[in-house]
Order: sequence, then structure tokens, then C-alpha cells
Amino acid sequence: MPESKFSRAELFELLGEKYSVEKIIAGLQELAKEDPSINPDALQFDVEVSDRLDRLFNLAQSTLDKSKLLGGESSLANIQTQAIESVSEQLHLAGVSRETFKAFLDIVAGKTVAQALAVHEFEQELFDEITSELDARSLQRRTERRKKEGVTT
Repeated sequence: MPESKFSRAELFELLGEKYSVEKIIAGLQELAKEDPSINPDALQFDVEVSDRLDRLFNLAQSTLDKSKLLGGESSLANIQTQAIESVSEQLHLAGVSRETFKAFLDIVAGKTVAQALAVHEFEQELFDEITSELDARSLQRRTERRKKEGVTT
């Protein structure tokens, strides 16, 4: 029964048309948290693992797409809550926990990348604000020094 297994390369090739290797690995890691029989570092995977990954990625993508259309400017957290509620029955039938599906929503939404970008932007704004404040203090000190020098001379 060799056709009941996929090599790691075949799994990446099959799912790689829609998802990056990083997302596939993240998906495998999430499934492994819920199902100890799944080894994300394995060289071969059951076809069922591939099917589960594909179904969860597709469900997460379609759920996010629908939520964005309905939710407009909603935050990712609100979209996730609405999305999980809307597919709760499908998750139960698939034997997938809400936490695992939330992780798949994060993976598909690129939340990790979005968080890294948000942190970078926050750090840059904070740096700019601190630099500006230090520049203002420095200018104020120089002005005060010049006033003292001008008054005493």
C-alpha cells in the first residue's frame, strides 16, 4: 500500500501550489499538538494527514474570506471569533479543536508575519518618539545654558 503514504517532498509539492513550506510545517506542528501520532518532522505522512491539512487550510481560507466580506474593518481577533463560531459544527465533525482551527486561521492569515511587522512598526514609532523627545530636551538644555551664559556675562 505505498499509495497510502506521501513522502515529505510529495506533501510539500502537493500542498505547495497553495501554501508556503513554512505554512505547511506550521500546520503539521498544529496537527501534532492535537494528534500525537503525527510527527511534523517525519519523512512520510499518511494520505489522511495531507487531506486534513488541505481541508483545514481551505476551511480557514474560505472562513477568513467570508469573514472579511462580512466584517469589513473587523480586527483579526473578531474575525477569528466569528469564523470559529460559523464553522463550529464542521470542526466537531472533523475532530478538530477550536484552538487548532484558530492556529490555522493565524497561519493562513499570516498573523505571525503581521505581528512581526506590527512590532517592528511600533518599535520604530517608539524609537522616533524617544529620539524626538531627546532632541527636544537637548535643545532645551542648550537654550537654558545660553540664557545663563548670557545673563552672567
